[in-house]
Amino acid sequence: CRIHFRVKAKTLLGQTVGIGGSVSTLGNFDTKKLIHLVTTPDSYPVWYTLEPIVVPRGRQVSYSYCIIEGGNFKAYEATTSHRTIVPNNVDILVEETFDTFQLINTTSDSEDLLPALSDIAAMRDTDSVDSLASLDSMAERTIYITCYHLPVTIKRIQSDNGQASFDATWNHSLISMRGDETIFYTLNKYWVGTVSVPGNPLSDSEKEELTRVLAAMKCIPLFFDPALVQDAYYRYCKQILWPTFHNVEHLDHMHAVWATEPLTKAADLETAVTNFWSVDRDVRCYEAYQAMNRAFADKLVSISNVGDIVWVHDYHLFLLPGMLRDVRPISKIIFFLHIPFPTSQVFRSLPTALSILRSVCESDVIGFHTFDYARHFLHATRRMLGSRSHTLPGGLLAVTVKSRELVISMSHVSIEPAVLTQTLHEPDTVKMINKWKTKLQGKKVFVCVDTCQRLSGCLLKLEAFRMFLEDSHHRSKYCLVMCTVRPNLRPEDEEYTSNELKAMADALNAKYGSRVVEYFERDHSSLDERVALWTVGDVFLLTSIREGLNLMPLEYIYCRKDLPDAGVVVASEFSACSSLLNGSMKINPFNFRNVADVLHRAVNMSLKDKESRRQRDLKFVQTHTSAQWTNQILTDLGSKESLSAPGRHDNKCAHMHRRNKQGQSCTQHEIMESMPLHIPYVISAYENALLTRGLTNTGSRVFILDYGGTLIAHEKVDIYMKQSMYSVAGREPSPAVMSALKKLSEDENNSIMIITSLTRKKLGSVFDDLDNVTIAASNGLVCSWGRGVLSMEERIEASAQSCCVSVSSEGDSELDSGEESQEDVNHIFRSREGFKNEDEEDRPRSSDVAPVVTPRSPRGTESFNWTRPQGDSFCAGRVWDQMDLSIDWDAVKSIAIPIMTKFTTRTNGTYMTSRAPGIGWSYFGADPEWGEKQVVQLRIELETALVNYDVRVVSLPASLEIVPRIVHKGVIVTEYLRRIAAIRASKLPSFVLVAGNEPNDNKMFDAVYGEISKSRPQDGIDTCAAFSVHIGKSDDHTAGTYLPSVEEMKDLLTTLANSPSTETQVTVTETPLRE
Repeated sequence: CRIHFRVKAKTLLGQTVGIGGSVSTLGNFDTKKLIHLVTTPDSYPVWYTLEPIVVPRGRQVSYSYCIIEGGNFKAYEATTSHRTIVPNNVDILVEETFDTFQLINTTSDSEDLLPALSDIAAMRDTDSVDSLASLDSMAERTIYITCYHLPVTIKRIQSDNGQASFDATWNHSLISMRGDETIFYTLNKYWVGTVSVPGNPLSDSEKEELTRVLAAMKCIPLFFDPALVQDAYYRYCKQILWPTFHNVEHLDHMHAVWATEPLTKAADLETAVTNFWSVDRDVRCYEAYQAMNRAFADKLVSISNVGDIVWVHDYHLFLLPGMLRDVRPISKIIFFLHIPFPTSQVFRSLPTALSILRSVCESDVIGFHTFDYARHFLHATRRMLGSRSHTLPGGLLAVTVKSRELVISMSHVSIEPAVLTQTLHEPDTVKMINKWKTKLQGKKVFVCVDTCQRLSGCLLKLEAFRMFLEDSHHRSKYCLVMCTVRPNLRPEDEEYTSNELKAMADALNAKYGSRVVEYFERDHSSLDERVALWTVGDVFLLTSIREGLNLMPLEYIYCRKDLPDAGVVVASEFSACSSLLNGSMKINPFNFRNVADVLHRAVNMSLKDKESRRQRDLKFVQTHTSAQWTNQILTDLGSKESLSAPGRHDNKCAHMHRRNKQGQSCTQHEIMESMPLHIPYVISAYENALLTRGLTNTGSRVFILDYGGTLIAHEKVDIYMKQSMYSVAGREPSPAVMSALKKLSEDENNSIMIITSLTRKKLGSVFDDLDNVTIAASNGLVCSWGRGVLSMEERIEASAQSCCVSVSSEGDSELDSGEESQEDVNHIFRSREGFKNEDEEDRPRSSDVAPVVTPRSPRGTESFNWTRPQGDSFCAGRVWDQMDLSIDWDAVKSIAIPIMTKFTTRTNGTYMTSRAPGIGWSYFGADPEWGEKQVVQLRIELETALVNYDVRVVSLPASLEIVPRIVHKGVIVTEYLRRIAAIRASKLPSFVLVAGNEPNDNKMFDAVYGEISKSRPQDGIDTCAAFSVHIGKSDDHTAGTYLPSVEEMKDLLTTLANSPSTETQVTVTETPLRE
């Protein structure tokens, strides 16, 4: 549909009127893409659009008028809501009035501060309502909390008759989420995972009994063979994944001191290598890990329904999201990682890193406890998958992977105050507190509870404490109470670390006496024992090197909330809690002198300063419970669903308001989302097009198709971020696509154009047999017109040239290269290092005899001329024309090459390339982040230096090019449509399908919109059905619809080729179109 806007608006001197709207042709409310209205002295104050605006039929369009001052956007009109229209007729005239003195205030005057703050508060209230609404919408859904260990404690009870029974109780795990405030209290929920039972392995009857007991708790257990558990859990999870995700590379882990003894004792080299690194063992462990994840997936698929939520916890189940998505594409999946995510470099050292990353990215929400871990994850997705992060309305962080948008959630969690309060008053806890007070009477006490492993930094802690004692005058006044937990998950590490700690603790006690170190070990950490330690400890000391979530410092703060001495938390800057606790004292555990000094400051700190530090963190500790954490994650999922739902917009955008000086409010702008292409409607329009084709068959149905990413899938490169950098050169579309194009092109009613950024040489002979298909190479700079759009004169000329070339070029292979001679290349780039002539020049080839150029004027337009150089225009049966742009490329290169050479010298992995007909600079081989930083500055310098030339600098994936300013895909599309219009006596085609996949393909869509908007009623606008299609769902395109992938595009072309209305006898065999 076409909309003609006329609005009555009185403006001040120097002001004009513009309009922005929710569709791409109205700029998507982007103030840089507004439609400028015009007026005349006679028609003022009426402003109108010079050309009608093309919009989708039957879909509501929101729009608003605005004031433009000095060529720049000033403000939108102040209204309570956007103006809207639902277009159904071909041509619509909209006549309205616009009060130009009622505008949204764009300043930040102090008098607007209070209304603005009120609006912020209102938005928070609205956000709260929206959050509750999103949670309420889940009330009828089932959620499956999936973790390797069920959050229960199992006790085996042996009865008198010899049959075992079991007692199951909830533990204090974060995953149990038992608080009444949590949304799980109202949701239908189940826990899925394995169980650990002390004693002998479970018999089949015992497994049945335990399953029955756990069913009452809505827990669904999985039982695995001990051999699989050994390989998948103890070896792959604990010996490979756990160290890697704590930033310890696999090679370093194998060189750890506890792993070197078998190597030194090996009798021969083969045995030593086997002990050092068994590839077969690693492969076997990964296969066991896959089998374990597959068992979880099979169980969840068997018990869950479409629309249910699966919440996957931690690194034991990295592969589960991908497996679930393969079986049930519309599943709602949350993945939360409770350990750190490593740097991308360490992560890539895992042979299975790409599989893990792709699986995790099949989730809808991915959660981390801190932004540091999320940042590392985003770096990995960028370097390995080529995905970039972006923010969503409301502040959500998101990343797009394979056209799917997933939300990254950073949700901090604290302790359960009610549980700690109850534990504090239990008799056993009070008894332990009194015992410790008696034993440590008169001493300043440092307390800590750590896992007995190297990464806990316990040895660093003892060394720093030794230095602290050396600097102290009254060493007997101090005591370090150190408890280490040995869960036997990494037995070698635990054993070696335990021996070191015992030896050093004994040495300190022997040297300084008075038991300055109280060291003891436990197989698990009990809450009552920890609470007793926190109560008597003056300083909590955490020196971890790398760790995930550690709630013990938060427990320490809460347990001392009512004590006169608040105590002090000293936390390693490498711990997750250091970024959460503002009142803690940060240390680098490797800097022993600094740690010792901080310990002195902590024990001598005044009560006032301690209280001040406690108050900074106490509110967070008390309020960020697991219930709040759970609700936040589910809210993020609800927000993600709201944003991705077809036809819906973000509630935060829809309900946010701002006020101007007059107190009026205006809603934020809503953008119309791209809709999936309605396949049956396209087929119907294609078939009905012949009913309204008019007197001329040619061009009744027009296809304008991008090449790479539309007809042929991009080939990704699995290195750094270069999965976003694609290659199609040297590859061909599938046989099904070629067969469909051949059949469609043989129908004289169809006109097909294929546009590519590849040059003639790189495109090759892919479409040589399709003489009725127009091929536009180099984004339209070079074009071979299809038979149907050639005039009779051009057909005769092409036929004559074909005969001449076939006689003269027999056995001569130079004519089809079109490549600039090496002598010219050497002349242009003499003394320039870093140049690679990887592309051809689509222009007259230099030779001893200058070519004869035949100027040509395209049919239907006089915008520019075409040249056809003799001896180089005919190639493999096709006649090639080139735009005559009259640009002095030698002068351009003489300026650009020195600048590019400077950047090439300082940026490893970059090089210059000869383009068609300009010059390029590639950083494909460079580090992606360094290359991107360099290309920004290079573009600035080139644009400044070349400002007087009719060229532009464009940025492409991993490269930059200098190209003619006028050349883009929209130019050749306009030329093509005007040729067809000339043949059809200005009558529009009855069917137009234009498809592309990249941002620069928007020029194609805009060109089609432009030609339709300029057409007259007698040109058949009422019978023209036009479809703009983006391949892959994206937010940066102007197409009205989208298809998910190249496969769907192939199916569509195959279906249309097999339609009864396609008038040819060729048969296309392919899979049926997927709805």
